[in-house]
Amino acid sequence: MGLANQLLYNPVLTLTKASLLLFYLRLSVNTAFHRCIWATMSVTIGIGISFFIADLLQCTPIAFFWDSSIVGGKCINQFLFYFISAAISTATDLWILLLPMPIFWGLQISVKRRIVLVSLFALGFV
Repeated sequence: MGLANQLLYNPVLTLTKASLLLFYLRLSVNTAFHRCIWATMSVTIGIGISFFIADLLQCTPIAFFWDSSIVGGKCINQFLFYFISAAISTATDLWILLLPMPIFWGLQISVKRRIVLVSLFALGFV
């Protein structure tokens, strides 16, 4: 069950981030912002694919993940991999959270409403 969980986690996380980025595309008409979103999506999907492959191939042979009695089997340092993947995932989360803030500040509404809008949107950080 542990390997299946690991193999599903990063693709689901990547699809969630891609969904949010596609929503951002609908928020703006600025082509520079669109390029930034597409670059972020490319990096996010690339990271997701890389993590999936690393999860799949973390042990050689793959069966060594659940059967440590296999002679000659070995695994990568899983703690280090989890730590690095969590750090990278957190960094992309923060970037995706901050990405639309310039759009919100550019809206033609009062400063008070902009602050409320940014604050509500930033609740995703919690």
